[in-house]
Amino acid sequence: MKTKTKRTNKPSDAAGAAEAARKRVTDICARELELSRLQLLKVSELAAIRAKRGDAVLASTDPGAAARDSARQVAALEEEASGLADAAAAARRQRLEAIPRVWLAQADELEAQAADLESQATDLEARSNELRRALEQFDGWLYLPATALFEGRPIMDVVPRPGQEFRFLDGRGPRFKGLRTDAAVLRERAVQLRFHTVPEMAGSVEAGNLEQLIEAAYLDPMRVAPVVEDLASWFEQAVGRERSRRARIPIGDDHVPVEAPIAQIHLEWRQGKVDAAASWIRSAGQIHRDINLIDMNPTIVDVDPDAGVEQATA
Repeated sequence: MKTKTKRTNKPSDAAGAAEAARKRVTDICARELELSRLQLLKVSELAAIRAKRGDAVLASTDPGAAARDSARQVAALEEEASGLADAAAAARRQRLEAIPRVWLAQADELEAQAADLESQATDLEARSNELRRALEQFDGWLYLPATALFEGRPIMDVVPRPGQEFRFLDGRGPRFKGLRTDAAVLRERAVQLRFHTVPEMAGSVEAGNLEQLIEAAYLDPMRVAPVVEDLASWFEQAVGRERSRRARIPIGDDHVPVEAPIAQIHLEWRQGKVDAAASWIRSAGQIHRDINLIDMNPTIVDVDPDAGVEQATA
């Protein structure tokens, strides 16, 4: 009589839980990015008002009233920016807490898959034993599974005889044995996921402008990049240094107009903080010159950063 093992684990339920955990991290990351961009916008508005208020107060027929009005605008924007920064920080904190839950949910999913394979293997083994016993009863003889398969034929001895050429043998065994092997692999992966508790806080990205840089840094919600405010601050400082460098070279092959746009940004970070020593920016002229140098001398593998790259050191 054919037996059937009752399966209590539901891989589909575990997969749904893992997907939901990953979606939560993605949603929190998107919210963090949205709030951070709004904060940058408010900081930009605040800087614009501060830059203009001296002239505005000076031109007013009632300087006192104009100053008070400007102060109210500044205070309001400061509070808005501070509130948005706090909200972005809260989203980031929640994301850091949610990321390990994804790995736990994925581990549960793998274990559920392993349990399902084990259940299938138990059913197959039971059926195999029933069929073999029936054959033994019919033949009045004992049958054992082959040790391995050689070119599709069962053999009982996997050791090559002296003088014979060694051949590859198929030692996977019956289907239920293969299922149990697969289940063991899944359980090992689940164990590794459960030991993974700290989010990845290092990485590197390249982009053509600040907006692309921010987008690339936050593309993977499971990886924690520097906060948007730090990215913008590093970029602003790096651009300032690059323009100062350009101003010091008014002519020659290394000359680039001071206001020429940045064409390439390379950012690296460690522990969620910008690694300024490893990050840099380039202009279009610098990239073109580097390519020409490599074309003329293929042995060149690195270009001197001081010859055309602004190393964004702290």
